[in-house]
Amino acid sequence: MSARFTDVWFDFFGTLVEYQPSVHTGDGTALTAPQAFAARHGSRADARTAWDRAWAEHESDAVATGREYSLSQVAARFAALIDVDASVSDRELLIDEYLRDWIVPVRVRDGAREALTTLVKDHRVIVVSNTHHERLVPDLLARFDLDAHVHATVLSVSEGWRKPHPNLFAAALAKYPVDPSRVAFVGDTWDADVEGPRRAGMSAFYVGAPGPSRPALALLDLPAHLSA
Repeated sequence: MSARFTDVWFDFFGTLVEYQPSVHTGDGTALTAPQAFAARHGSRADARTAWDRAWAEHESDAVATGREYSLSQVAARFAALIDVDASVSDRELLIDEYLRDWIVPVRVRDGAREALTTLVKDHRVIVVSNTHHERLVPDLLARFDLDAHVHATVLSVSEGWRKPHPNLFAAALAKYPVDPSRVAFVGDTWDADVEGPRRAGMSAFYVGAPGPSRPALALLDLPAHLSA
């Protein structure tokens, strides 16, 4: 008898790693990357407020349309809001500095490494993640030595669509063909990682915070559930 699932597709943030979703960084004792950017360019604008607004505008559009946006777009909008005519390289420096600070609290989630090590032995493991920067997920996988357990990544910022929009799942299936019924999708966000995959014909396993009608699995228990 063949295994029920040939593929296990993982969400990344909140599922394989713990992270702080805030768009702000630092502990308040030093300039954040947006504040440093504004200071370098002589802007007296409220960088924190402008940074918030740049993110909020893009996020509002993304929620309404399902289209993903990039950190480059956020940086460009932020520069415009503080009235700075910055070059692409200046904005890329802002992004690099911001991500350098943002990744500091990121940690591998308990049980993630063990689950991946077991599952990759007889499944194709793919990370399907919402993200605003193309290198962030691959770099973090490498940083935590998880990349050896992952065959591929499919990223919202690269495909132009974010979970739970069906176009992102369709893009993943087009790149890595498989009968959707043979895919187990694992994630911590109900709409993006459970309802979205189910509408695409996949099975979904929830590893987020438990709640009414939302029973959760521990990552360490996942391999046993997938083989049941």
